[in-house]
Amino acid sequence: MAAAAGLSMAGFIHWIHASFRYSVQGVDTSLIAGAYAVAMLVDALAAIALGVAYDKVTRGVVALVPLVAAASSLAVLLGAPLALAAILWGVAMGGFQSVFRS
Repeated sequence: MAAAAGLSMAGFIHWIHASFRYSVQGVDTSLIAGAYAVAMLVDALAAIALGVAYDKVTRGVVALVPLVAAASSLAVLLGAPLALAAILWGVAMGGFQSVFRS
């Protein structure tokens, strides 16, 4: 569990850095703020879903969180659409808040 948490956080990009990258690309700051709100909504829903899944399939969910965290960072760094990056980032945060706290 500690290894999965460490690997997840080693390459996880913070939203401040993600918002900077999108603002440099010319995305309006109000859209970036809205994407953060979407990410927080996804975070809440993903935390519940991943917490329930963790109770049933522990190892599979623990392995999933680092993969989603890496995907969210890659989405931001490769310039994926803001909505996709926000959704992936929210799922990763939901995993951190539910799975790794258990």
